[in-house]
Amino acid sequence: MNREDISKLPPDLYSRNTTIAFMAQHLLPEQKLRVLDVGGHLGNLAAFFPEETRFTILDKKAQPDGEQIEYIQGDANKIPFSDKSFDIVVGSDLIEHVEKPFRAPVIREMVRVSKGYVILGMPCKNELVERAEQYISDQFKRITNTEHPFLKEHSENGLPEEEKIVSILRKEDLDYTIIKEGNLMNWYIQQLYSVIQHGQNMEHEKYEFYQFFNNHLRELGNLRAPTYRTIFVIATEGMPLEEGVLNELQDQNQWKPERFMELLQKAFNDLKKVMVEKEASSSANSEAIQQKDQIIQEKDQKLEKAREIVSTYKTTLRDVRDYLQEKEKTVNFLKSIVAEKDETLEQLENLKTRQQEELEKLKDLQSKNEEEIQNLKKYGLKLEENLAGKDQKINALNTDLTATRQNLQNHQKELQSVINSRAWKLIMFYSKIKTTLWTKPVSLIKKGWNVLTHLGPKVFWKRLVRKMKKQKPMEEKAAYQKYVEENQLTDQDQKKAEAEIKKFQKSPVISIVMPTYNVDEKWLHKAIKSVQDQWYDQWELCICDDASTEENLIQIIKEYVQNDDRIKAVFRKKNGGIVKASNDAIELATGEFIGFLDNDDELTPDALYEVVKTLQEKDYDFIYSDEDKLDLDGNRCDPFFKPDWAPDLLLSENYTSHFSVYRRSLIEELGRLTDESSGCQDYDLVLRITEKTDKIKHIPKILYHWRKIPGSTAATVDAKPYVFTRAKETLLRAMKRRGIEGTVEDGRFSSSFRVKRRILGEPLVSIIIPFKDKADVLKVCIESILKKSTWENYEIILVDNQSEELETKEYLDQLKYNKKIKLLSYDHPFNFAAINNFAVQEAQGEYFLLLNNDTEVISEDWIQSMLEHAQREEVGAVGAKLIYPNDLIQHAGVIIGLNGIANHAFGKTHRNDLAYFGQAEVIRNYSAVTGACMMIKKDIYQKMGGLNEKDLAITFNDIDFCLRLREQGYLVVYTPFAELYHHESLSRGYEVAMKEIQYMQRKYAGILENGDPYYNRNLTQERFDFSLRVEDKIDD
Repeated sequence: MNREDISKLPPDLYSRNTTIAFMAQHLLPEQKLRVLDVGGHLGNLAAFFPEETRFTILDKKAQPDGEQIEYIQGDANKIPFSDKSFDIVVGSDLIEHVEKPFRAPVIREMVRVSKGYVILGMPCKNELVERAEQYISDQFKRITNTEHPFLKEHSENGLPEEEKIVSILRKEDLDYTIIKEGNLMNWYIQQLYSVIQHGQNMEHEKYEFYQFFNNHLRELGNLRAPTYRTIFVIATEGMPLEEGVLNELQDQNQWKPERFMELLQKAFNDLKKVMVEKEASSSANSEAIQQKDQIIQEKDQKLEKAREIVSTYKTTLRDVRDYLQEKEKTVNFLKSIVAEKDETLEQLENLKTRQQEELEKLKDLQSKNEEEIQNLKKYGLKLEENLAGKDQKINALNTDLTATRQNLQNHQKELQSVINSRAWKLIMFYSKIKTTLWTKPVSLIKKGWNVLTHLGPKVFWKRLVRKMKKQKPMEEKAAYQKYVEENQLTDQDQKKAEAEIKKFQKSPVISIVMPTYNVDEKWLHKAIKSVQDQWYDQWELCICDDASTEENLIQIIKEYVQNDDRIKAVFRKKNGGIVKASNDAIELATGEFIGFLDNDDELTPDALYEVVKTLQEKDYDFIYSDEDKLDLDGNRCDPFFKPDWAPDLLLSENYTSHFSVYRRSLIEELGRLTDESSGCQDYDLVLRITEKTDKIKHIPKILYHWRKIPGSTAATVDAKPYVFTRAKETLLRAMKRRGIEGTVEDGRFSSSFRVKRRILGEPLVSIIIPFKDKADVLKVCIESILKKSTWENYEIILVDNQSEELETKEYLDQLKYNKKIKLLSYDHPFNFAAINNFAVQEAQGEYFLLLNNDTEVISEDWIQSMLEHAQREEVGAVGAKLIYPNDLIQHAGVIIGLNGIANHAFGKTHRNDLAYFGQAEVIRNYSAVTGACMMIKKDIYQKMGGLNEKDLAITFNDIDFCLRLREQGYLVVYTPFAELYHHESLSRGYEVAMKEIQYMQRKYAGILENGDPYYNRNLTQERFDFSLRVEDKIDD
């Protein structure tokens, strides 16, 4: 509501809002207030506060259309905000609508989220108020024949009792002030007026009455007894309401009888209009009834005359009928004579018709014979063409066979050298060697050949030895212990690092910020010592204690400050929460960079050294590392090896977390940490920082240990559920800053989210499906698209690559009449890249969706889920989650270098398994996605020159396309919310295409050597499950 229109509000609403706003501004006059209005649906309280007030409404009802104030649909019994989030919490029309057992809990919840005052307004139980409400309810029901919507709840729940409210406040040891507001007679007149004019066309008169009432509220003695409403002003932390404020409020209300008489006169005049209109309506109805009676009488007279005419007609009709019967006898006699002649003529006509039909059949037969002859001629020509193509194909296959034989000879030589080695001969002594290797010789030879040709002799040898030894994957815990042992820092590592530090061109001071509050002493000692043990010594530790109640803890911090000049501390007198404590610690910082350390966690000794070593490469603004956790016994566990900078993954979860180091000038520019993000302040900070800079670096090494203390987020992500509500709010603010239209939904596991973007317009999507025969497979794919897809603006382009089966032709004939389907023919040898490049030339869509013919849609909004990302300017390609029919994952992104050139992430993991921190269940970035289901914007596809049909006819053309997109600066996005079945064989391996493998090895030698930036060098290069790389190693 516009502030100019508030005088048109009902006087009862205007009265209570005016009084509450008056008190709020006198309670905290110098502050920019943050106010929570509980049950404020359609209350318009915000319009009575200054415009700079940060106003939030919480109500169980849905947000009204056009509501501009921040609105949360929720329950007052469980307010979704942390303690002390608001200066003032108001419930002006709430308690009387709450059932009695829940009134005390609601008040306590309001007190919890307030850091200053709670203001409650309600009609309290007394005889006059109850009688007035009953009179109004009776009048309303008499006029409208329905119950009064608000007063009905008052009656059902029972009005609150002032003594019981006071008792609740005293039990909570809260100071309070009671104000009686809203003269009962004024309330009764206003309500009676509203009831009488209900349903009348008197909006103008009603607003004039309300405006007069509201503009003279004080002169009408608004605070005169008896009153309708009782207001409780409760001090949760601030000072009680001063008596001077109450006196000022009383002085503003002066009873002027002449104003009251003017009010009654206005009400009487409007009532008189209602009565006049009703009398006029009644008179008009009487006249209408008289007119209708006269019309009925005239029609009765006409009806009687009509009956006389009908009687005359009936007599005449009988005479005519007798005459006609005589005539009919004569006619029948004549008809019998004519019928004999007609029968003869009919026989002649039938004979003529049969002769004509025979003639037409002969003509049709002749036409079909001629057409058949032409078809046979065309078929013969086509057979000749196919024969020529087959000859070419045979020649090409002979050439490939010669090359393959040569490769086979080369690999046989390599294999023979392996067999002749001493290691091989030793292994052959294993007693079960024949059983191990030759249980399924054909399958084993095929797999071995694929590994040898695709991955080379080295990987072939490692897998062969592992197979013979029946070596099983290590358990996760054991594997990580092996990693810890192999990567244990040594004195030699320290000496080498210290020597390198002396050569650094840049040696910035790093400020470690650490807020503390009632932490266990032993954990605090370990945290501080982990800073003191840093190999890089240009640091300062900035501690802020947030009013700990443990005196010994404060003394410990002071001793550290006294004994180490690099340690600073400040001690808050009042607990303010982690944001205020962190900001106070930042105030102490003088370093060029700031890193954050929780008071019970630890840094590795090389943490700052690794950060500063990275800064020698480039002036980064934000650096983050990998992390793990410590159990209560100090054992390392739960490692999280992260990808390099992945913006979509950050919008799905706060994956950067610890150890994070930021340029201090950027933190200061952004205003440090914000109160509204308390609990997820680190997430809010990284979102804001990465909006300001792209100088971001990931160190693929564990530099931070979280401690798994019961009740902490490190122990379980569900430890602090309010944090996730805050995180969603934080994401919504980030989306608004970035201009992203959409919503934030809960992800598929705790601590994850789905940023669901609004699709702009209704663009046409061209779904391109190459195929050859297998009509039953194609039919499953097509029907799943047509039946399940909720996106309507799409076309299907089927590309037939030399199908030969009759079933295929018959199925395609059925599809001809579907306007959404276009059929193309590609009559050349199979080349996946060329087929798609050919098809896109006929596509009309703004987006291309490359799709395998052996897929089947699962999620109905699969197109939208891909399109919301493909529409982004920075995105080049979007991939989907593909599932085998047995519910194992076939594709959840592509990792470069996995098992050779590339392979699928999380292959053969169950679709519902939250493997490796749920990475298969979040929207994230990869270097590539499979072309089995990939969406690309038309303009980008054309700009990139399509798929590489020259060098990559069969395999890797989708991987190559994505890597070329990355070279041009585009992102590749994977979304698990587009799910399809992929009916590809679970046992299917790589097709042998040595030329294509060699091409990829040459062109992408850099990423194959340095590793996929969206993976991590510490993770396996042989399996799909993101297990540790230490498991790849075997004894020689």
